[in-house]
Amino acid sequence: MRIFTLPLVLIIAVLPVRAETDTPSVVRAVLEELRLKPENQTPEEKRLVTLYDEGYVLRGHDDLLKIGGMVQMDGRFYQNGHPASDRALIRRARIDIRGVLENFFGYRLQGDFASSAQSRLVEGWLDYTRYPAFRLRVGQFGTPFSLEGSQSSLFTPLLERSVAVTNLWPAEDIGAMVFGQIAGGSLEYAVGGFNGRFSTGSPRAAAQDDNNDDFDIASRLVARIGTAGKSVLYVGGSATIGNQDDAWGASGETFRTSYGTSYWTWAAGTTHAGRRLRYGGEAQFLRGSFSLQGEYLGASYDDIFRAGIRTDLDVHSGYVAASYVLTGEDKPRSGAIKPRENFDFSKGEWGAWEAVGRWETFIADERLISGGFATGASELDGYSGGLHWWPNRHIMIGADYTHYDFNRAITVSGRGIDHEDIAAIRFQYQL
Repeated sequence: MRIFTLPLVLIIAVLPVRAETDTPSVVRAVLEELRLKPENQTPEEKRLVTLYDEGYVLRGHDDLLKIGGMVQMDGRFYQNGHPASDRALIRRARIDIRGVLENFFGYRLQGDFASSAQSRLVEGWLDYTRYPAFRLRVGQFGTPFSLEGSQSSLFTPLLERSVAVTNLWPAEDIGAMVFGQIAGGSLEYAVGGFNGRFSTGSPRAAAQDDNNDDFDIASRLVARIGTAGKSVLYVGGSATIGNQDDAWGASGETFRTSYGTSYWTWAAGTTHAGRRLRYGGEAQFLRGSFSLQGEYLGASYDDIFRAGIRTDLDVHSGYVAASYVLTGEDKPRSGAIKPRENFDFSKGEWGAWEAVGRWETFIADERLISGGFATGASELDGYSGGLHWWPNRHIMIGADYTHYDFNRAITVSGRGIDHEDIAAIRFQYQL
């Protein structure tokens, strides 16, 4: 294909277009400007179709390339005397390239550039898609565990994932997975082997470190009851199991709130050299504008050592989250809300408005704190509510308020607190 194909696509993307001008006329104008006559195009160029629908798509005879991305810009405001400082941040800034090679091989390359210090690979994988009931994926991708963990950060019920998922979801990991849909799409499954990275609460998690030569096995199974478009219920479960070898007391391993406050920190010298089992059950109900989802997630850690003493840790957590689209649009299972009328102030059209709420809890063994293995709080309860505005399906502006209660006082910036209140706002867009 000639070298001007990509510049041509970029010119089409940014070319000013009058309201009465349709896309074919714009394409013809660009071709004329470049002195490229349609009859002089190569066969490869004639097969190229450029579209825009939630990302720029280039389509060839048997290949497809989609270029997308997203940015989330947040403000966090701590309330009621909380010692942390209010701040603005770029929560995520991602470029997302995905597509199909020779009809049956899917791929994805997604990087995050939110940190000025270091960019990181989020996902990079190759997927054989020939048989929907038996697909094979190899590379780095989301571990099949948890409902909320499987939802894009663009479309989670509230701005941040629950405490349960924040601390127990394995996030993206390197491995191989078999997955698919069977029984007419009413049953989804996934099972794979992964390096077994640190938990998402660890400062080392982003480095994708592997701490031993064992692999974690992860699996998820979800059944659909009902017909999509009407009342539909999804129920499922997931689990991971593997051996770990973690120097928790040296790595800064911790349990955190959804907004990053550490409320459980392992004491110096604490290690974990044994089995880690994570498990959970999930349910999601959808009916028109209403959505209700909940999960129970648990974990057990065997063979925790400190000062020659051995113990185990059990964790129990969960949440229930609800969403209602006030303007009457359907709430999708996982995706953007598509307003009936996009925001246009001059016409009095206001897009879609969504009210959200969540209750959550997290309970760990109190005896590990009393025994000196960790410091902080062993129990947390949280309550959140918010309002999200979708001017169109590509943009969301949201505001959430979250309150946490801790069963013990925790130390933040040298001060003890037994609760936390955070008001958060987010401006996000996606291509």
